[in-house]
Amino acid sequence: MQEDRIDGLVAGWGYGEEMWLIDHVVRFGNAMRTDVLQNVREMFSETYRKTNGAVMTAFLGGIDAAPYFDEVRELCSGKWKTKLIPTKGDRAIGKPIIAGRSRSRRARGTYETMVCTNSAKDVIYARYRKELPGPGYIHIPQRDCFTEDFLKQMVSERKVEQGDQMRWRQINESLPNEGLDLVVGNLVICMVAQQRFGFKFVPPEDFDDAVGENTAKITTKAEKFAQLAESWGS
Repeated sequence: MQEDRIDGLVAGWGYGEEMWLIDHVVRFGNAMRTDVLQNVREMFSETYRKTNGAVMTAFLGGIDAAPYFDEVRELCSGKWKTKLIPTKGDRAIGKPIIAGRSRSRRARGTYETMVCTNSAKDVIYARYRKELPGPGYIHIPQRDCFTEDFLKQMVSERKVEQGDQMRWRQINESLPNEGLDLVVGNLVICMVAQQRFGFKFVPPEDFDDAVGENTAKITTKAEKFAQLAESWGS
């Protein structure tokens, strides 16, 4: 969430946490306003149709609660508790990506999750460099919403030495890192779905033919993206 807009990234996940980017959605407006926050629920309710005609709906979503903690927690409570997960960054080094459930009393009534962002980015950048589809691979479709600027945002940080530790930092302050944050957030929600809600991915050999054909037809920007990752994120 930004001060003047809400950015959302819709992704599909498969066996071995193979990831398919589906849509990048932006809703403009003051994020403090209730009607703008309600857009998050509307975004969650969107449907997407596969080439074989099957309709996909969202299983689980997440929202970076900072800096609107109270508003986001209210949005993610009640009947939305098991649909929308508020997340909160933890800048520690060496922790698991899912660093635990928030201990804040104000987070009660939600599944607010602490996220070790440095660990998450380690995993994401390793997956950027995967050359073949399969476990951990990230597919990027040729859609107008996934511009070159968005791809650069996805690789807008690099590891730098800070004292005796290595931390992820923006390469250029003029280049936003929202794209990277959205990919990290999606990975976190994928992990929450598995660890907290028992979601299991079906191995590829168990897919029906229609799904297999649809997967094979996805056109990616893999080579171009690999070049961006090498030039901006190394």
